[in-house]
Amino acid sequence: MRITPYISLDLETTGLVHENPQILQIGAVFNTFEKDKLPNVFNVIVDNGNELHGNPYALSMNKWILDMILNSRKGISTKISVISLEIAKIAWTQWLEFCQEKTGQKHLTVAGKNVAGFDIPILSQNGFDVSKFRHRVIDPGSMYFTDFGYVPSLDEIAKLLNLQEVSHNALDDAFMVDRAISHKLQGIKHED
Repeated sequence: MRITPYISLDLETTGLVHENPQILQIGAVFNTFEKDKLPNVFNVIVDNGNELHGNPYALSMNKWILDMILNSRKGISTKISVISLEIAKIAWTQWLEFCQEKTGQKHLTVAGKNVAGFDIPILSQNGFDVSKFRHRVIDPGSMYFTDFGYVPSLDEIAKLLNLQEVSHNALDDAFMVDRAISHKLQGIKHED
């Protein structure tokens, strides 16, 4: 069996799907399975340019991102690029086009915990291009059903694999999903 490249995706937002949240961070890992090559990543903090609204729990959990946005507005350098919503949309589209070019595929496979029910709808609601994604996604929880007897959370998978807990840093969590999937795919021939 040959495995095609995929994008592991995670978002940090100001709330839940039904609350029409704003995107705060997009983290994505493009795993091409090329030996001796690091995966290509997309990692941005999104400054929506207006007042933030959202769920108090989500805002509190993502305080570190809100601090980075505030520091960026004050001209203080940040560890992760803080860019406007409009620039983030352009960068996202260009990154997806790079991934398409690299794979030669019209549609890209996306992976993530809650990616179909949360991340992709939120991207779409906020005007990000999701048309390049296949309609089927990889959920690492489903891959670990036989290990647990139920569909586990990403934290439960991380504990099983001796990985750090979910950090609510979108890029870290996208890497965690990639590690969980890669662990299950060990021994399967990958495309060259």
